[in-house]
Amino acid sequence: MKKLIKTALLFAFFTLFSASAYALSLSADEAVLMNNIVKFVDTRPEGPGLRQIQLAVGSKNVALQGMASIVLFKHYGRRFQSRFLRSFTLNRRVGMFEQGKKILVKLGSLGKLLDPFNLSLQHLKDERARLVFMFCYFRNKNVYLLSESGEHLSMAVFYRISVFAAILGSNLDAIKLAELADIKR
Repeated sequence: MKKLIKTALLFAFFTLFSASAYALSLSADEAVLMNNIVKFVDTRPEGPGLRQIQLAVGSKNVALQGMASIVLFKHYGRRFQSRFLRSFTLNRRVGMFEQGKKILVKLGSLGKLLDPFNLSLQHLKDERARLVFMFCYFRNKNVYLLSESGEHLSMAVFYRISVFAAILGSNLDAIKLAELADIKR
């Protein structure tokens, strides 16, 4: 009986979580824009590229804003640092985003946790764009991985550090940037 109840609760959790996985999504046009912008991680945007970045910055989609802000910060530096830090903060007083109740997911269930994103993420051609999208999603969801030893790892923290390492490389200290992003300005 206990096993049945536990299975039913687990099924209900993943059903609800899967349904909410599309709370942050990309329309077809937004996916195209995200794929165009991520190209500028490797090359400095100029002319038409800057117009695409401006479109993304003005978008209501936080994943597009985040991708644009990190590209601008990487290539143009301090002028865009505050926009970049606001886009990647986990401090709700700075970022003005909502966070749900804390959810713990066992490490063995990670595949089930990420399954709902496969369809959305297949439209993003670059892994770095996928990382930005996942960070933006998980910073609102307050999901933690629970290791076998009982340690908790925030999915938002994990994806933020992954984004910094993948896009900014080893030139900048990802941990210090994360701390700076979370300071109330």
